[in-house]
Amino acid sequence: MYTIRHCSHIKSSILAVRPLKAFRQNPDIKTLIQLIAQTELLCKEPFDHHQYTIASTLGYLYRIYGFDDMNQLIKAEMYFNRCLAYATSEKDIAKEITTRIRLGEVYKYQGNHQKALELFQKAVLLCEASDAKNQLDFAYQHLGKCLMEMGRYNEAQAVLRLALALRKQKDNQDLIDSTIKALTLNNFYIENES
Repeated sequence: MYTIRHCSHIKSSILAVRPLKAFRQNPDIKTLIQLIAQTELLCKEPFDHHQYTIASTLGYLYRIYGFDDMNQLIKAEMYFNRCLAYATSEKDIAKEITTRIRLGEVYKYQGNHQKALELFQKAVLLCEASDAKNQLDFAYQHLGKCLMEMGRYNEAQAVLRLALALRKQKDNQDLIDSTIKALTLNNFYIENES
């Protein structure tokens, strides 16, 4: 049976996710700023799985907002680090993998590709060593793109091919197309490498 506290957390989680879906359908900066302000009001202690969802949403929103603003990226990093601490303490491998990938993207935007690479590599290892194999294509995709951005094109090619094979097994055309675009760009870099 749910207590009033549980219902409050569930309502907070739903309120955090519903506007995010609306934003994805119609993105604009004003809506993004409003979403961040509304979602921050929901993020409270104690940190539990509902707060994980809210903090993860905030990290995602700050990452989008902070694409060219280091202060916003620092906020995204803070929220994702909270999520990572929670996921590891709860031994929730799926959440840990997701958060490592999201935090890795923040580090990439900050220009810290080495730290991003380490997070993506750890996400791959966690996927391979657990029942979270359904996330392996995402871990490979992000790892491959990071390697490409670091100029390690041959390694990127191999990893992106692994991602593509898994995505073809999933038969998800959007994911397949995303990996093909990354492979095409990586091939361009390989062909034009001096």
